[in-house]
This record gives sequence, C-alpha cells and structure tokens, in this order.
Amino acid sequence: MVLGGVTAVEKVGWFLLTLEKRASDQKGQVELPITRYDIAEYLSVSVETVCRAITDLQQRGIIALVGTRKVKIMDRAALEERGGTKPQGGKLGLIAA
Repeated sequence: MVLGGVTAVEKVGWFLLTLEKRASDQKGQVELPITRYDIAEYLSVSVETVCRAITDLQQRGIIALVGTRKVKIMDRAALEERGGTKPQGGKLGLIAA
C-alpha cells in the first residue's frame, strides 16, 4: 500500500479528462494527439503501465477505444472518481490550458 501516492489509473484518467475538456466540440470523445509511449513519458510511468491502465478502464466500462488514437468516455463519474483530480507533483500541470 502506498500512502499519498497517485496510481497510474488516476494519472491516465486525469490525462484523458484534461484532453476531453480541451476539445470542447467533442464531449465524451478524446483524440489522443500523442502515442502511448509519449503519454507514458509525460506521466512518468512505463508504456506498459499506461497500457494496463487503459485496459483496466476499458474492462470496467469506463472508457471505450474507438480507434488507435480515439477514446470515448463511457462513464464520466467513474473516470472522475478514479482520476478526476489533478495529481500532485510531476509535470502534469503543463497540460492544463
């Protein structure tokens, strides 16, 4: 158990919600402007961890993959609960617009 830590699912969830907020014309859909490798580097986790987090969110029905670079948010409340608040520390503040 890690006290005060931010999980990879929380980081990926926050990342998806932030991207979705920036694309105001496509509510519920997120166009990923970068690869999973770049997302991993940006979030300071491994690409395998990003893939596992996306798979976890997908299996829980929180998101759905529409294509290789498009994600549909199926359950916003669950995504916000799992990653809706900005994680503390790191480079994550750079994406907020």
